[in-house]
Amino acid sequence: MTALLMTLVRTIGFDFMTFGLLSTACHAPVSKPRIPLICYGFNLAFDVRQKFMTPRQSEISAESYAASVLARAGYQVSVQYGANQPDYDLVAEKPGRILLVSVKGSQDGGWPLAVARKKKEVTYHQAIDEWKATQRKDIVFIFVQFLGIPLTSAPRVYVARPDDVATYMKSQCNGRGHCSLAENYRRDHPKSHYTQQIPKDWNFSQVRIDTI
Repeated sequence: MTALLMTLVRTIGFDFMTFGLLSTACHAPVSKPRIPLICYGFNLAFDVRQKFMTPRQSEISAESYAASVLARAGYQVSVQYGANQPDYDLVAEKPGRILLVSVKGSQDGGWPLAVARKKKEVTYHQAIDEWKATQRKDIVFIFVQFLGIPLTSAPRVYVARPDDVATYMKSQCNGRGHCSLAENYRRDHPKSHYTQQIPKDWNFSQVRIDTI
């Protein structure tokens, strides 16, 4: 089946691109491509919009995976159970270091962090600043992305502080700003061209989590 699809792609000259869905706060809804083949790394899916988990399941999966990678990195991890825990989800500790961790899961390539703050009279940068002002200064975000990830494979994980996130969101859309954190998105339009991708140094690693 995969060989047949690849032959079709080569025949019609379809251009694969890696992207995450973004909130309509920045873009008009994107119509489905006539041949909706999405490629992320080596994973091929028919429709990137298909979500296999409920929001709650995504949240639980993200928090569980974040706790597991923190434990593997040598941290003692405490979990706040229950809905709507304030400010943070996990506490990660090792000698001389304590991290308060807020975990954000996603299945569509983006995290709509400041979307609710974008109003007609509020610019994207202002909305992002409002979002940042509500975050604890000592919080660490762990973003877990399940888009294009098979059930038996590990999701992509990123680590950032509120300042990092706000700076990146302001840089999106050619500097106009965007209220949803985009993992990897490319826009090709006659009047608008840009590519935005989470900085590589956000990737979860021993060095990243120990020095952030």
